[in-house]
Amino acid sequence: MLTDNPEKHMSNSRLFLLGPTRLEKDGLPIKFARQKMFALLAYLAVTGESYNREALIGMLWPNFNEAQAHAYLRNNLWSLREVLGEECGCFEQDHISLDQIPELWTDVLEFRRLISIYSSHSHPDNEICQACMTPLSEAVHLYRGDFMAGFNLRDSEQFNEWQFYEAESLRRDLAEILNRLALGKSAQRQFEQAIHYAKRYLALDKYNEQAVMLLIEILAWAGQPAAALRQYHEFVNILKKEFDALPAEDTTALVQSIKAGKIPPLPSIR
Repeated sequence: MLTDNPEKHMSNSRLFLLGPTRLEKDGLPIKFARQKMFALLAYLAVTGESYNREALIGMLWPNFNEAQAHAYLRNNLWSLREVLGEECGCFEQDHISLDQIPELWTDVLEFRRLISIYSSHSHPDNEICQACMTPLSEAVHLYRGDFMAGFNLRDSEQFNEWQFYEAESLRRDLAEILNRLALGKSAQRQFEQAIHYAKRYLALDKYNEQAVMLLIEILAWAGQPAAALRQYHEFVNILKKEFDALPAEDTTALVQSIKAGKIPPLPSIR
């Protein structure tokens, strides 16, 4: 199953939350006078749910009295309608929602949609098929940075907590995708791309021994045993310096096999 290239998606409004945040309308960036207006848009767009006014006030204006908080919410909703158009939201009723219509495209939702294509395939989780490669590659392309990177509301702890857990969830998804793509590209003997994905996977967490082992294996498959051994010794030094620890036995055994010229078999792709 192939998916549309997100760069060619003809949306009227495009909300970017993976990396530095921005909203574009008709290809032009929209400036927000208030951070909480953007926070409100992001929260409604990503969750896709309906909230009563008190819930939104508790999240975004917890330290204001009731009259002030309701006024702030009302003004921000009015401003959002001015930006997005009246058809994009249900703002007048007691419950507030942002309709998920094609004219508002959000990179987070597209990222998760692409992942769902892989998840819905009827093969084991530890396998990857040719049909998975395209949507997963597109998903990685969308991930330009962590969720709402650099965005913070000083007086809205509940929103910051939601943002933190969303970011963690998306990073875990990215790690899984990068792992699968590195294996898939290795199975196709496209080692340059496989190494790229494996290095990006390791960059998410330099202490992730699974990622280290994957990169070592791919370098060995690519005919670069010396580079594989350098990667191993770099990891040994990191563990020694920061934790006074050694790599796991499996990692050491892998390296010993490579030194002996016994390269692990390539993964397969369906």
